[in-house]
Amino acid sequence: MRDVRCKRGVNVDSYHHLVMAKVQARISMTKAQRGQKVKKYNVQSLENKEVKQALRNKIIELNESPSAFEESLKGIEKQWSTCEKIMKEAAESVIGMQRPPQRNDWFDDECAEVTSLKNKAYKNMIAKKNTRWAREEYQRRRYEEKKIHRRKKKETWKRLMEDIKEAGR
Repeated sequence: MRDVRCKRGVNVDSYHHLVMAKVQARISMTKAQRGQKVKKYNVQSLENKEVKQALRNKIIELNESPSAFEESLKGIEKQWSTCEKIMKEAAESVIGMQRPPQRNDWFDDECAEVTSLKNKAYKNMIAKKNTRWAREEYQRRRYEEKKIHRRKKKETWKRLMEDIKEAGR
């Protein structure tokens, strides 16, 4: 909504007033599919000269293959799709894909292990029709997980505050 106005003078034979609104709609060209994450290439590795040269060599090698030559004779669309396929294949094999950034600095192997144990206890509780022993085991594992997560978060915040104090001096 960009602008909303109430037109009081317009007679619409009612006690209500006419409301006019200007709406701006953004239309996306690409439709994002749910559940699919965007894969990014690890372009930071191209700063290394050996990796850069290996990528060039792989592109040249794939471009000189007989199948690439045959497809390039079939028209501009085929040439473009061949070029795109060669570049993607070379980039995936040489530089690889970028890992998603870790959101939490405090979440480490110990946290992952405790979370895994808690998840196993939960699945066990569900499988055993919620028996008292299974429920108590799950609650105990959940308590341990939360305790470790709180401790790790607290340590991380403490380190961050110390770094800020050091930077301020």
